[in-house]
Amino acid sequence: MKSNYICLNNETFEIENKKDMIVPYNLAKTISLLSKKGYLISECNNAQLYPPFLLSALVEGLIDENVFKINDTNKNKIRKIIEQNDYESISIIFEDDYKFEELPKGFVFEGRNLRYVLSIFKDANDIKFKTLVELDKERNESIKNLENWAEKLPYNN
Repeated sequence: MKSNYICLNNETFEIENKKDMIVPYNLAKTISLLSKKGYLISECNNAQLYPPFLLSALVEGLIDENVFKINDTNKNKIRKIIEQNDYESISIIFEDDYKFEELPKGFVFEGRNLRYVLSIFKDANDIKFKTLVELDKERNESIKNLENWAEKLPYNN
């Protein structure tokens, strides 16, 4: 089974098979680029898709079985319950307070945390859920946007 994590060398920040700096496999290139450019990172993660999907499947099952009638009030309540259990798809926490003029598409930067929140809903007005394929596609696009952003960042002196 392929690991979801890969190692970066603590001195060169090159991707290696050592046990120096362990980062999620999908974020290795971005973390390597940021580190080489002088942006210190304290931690990063790339969340899995399954936790919120369990809750959405349960709610969707209740809707399909017409256990309760759906109206705008119920939709808002359901969205609030599930949004409390949404999760960060990608998070990079920097060691210093960097000022970035531009952020990768879809990302927010609060404090020292650069993050992308992946919503499990298809749109803001309904309680239709994205499929795992749609979620995975969005996450992969956000990782690519993050890589492109890191490539364009100037060196931090």
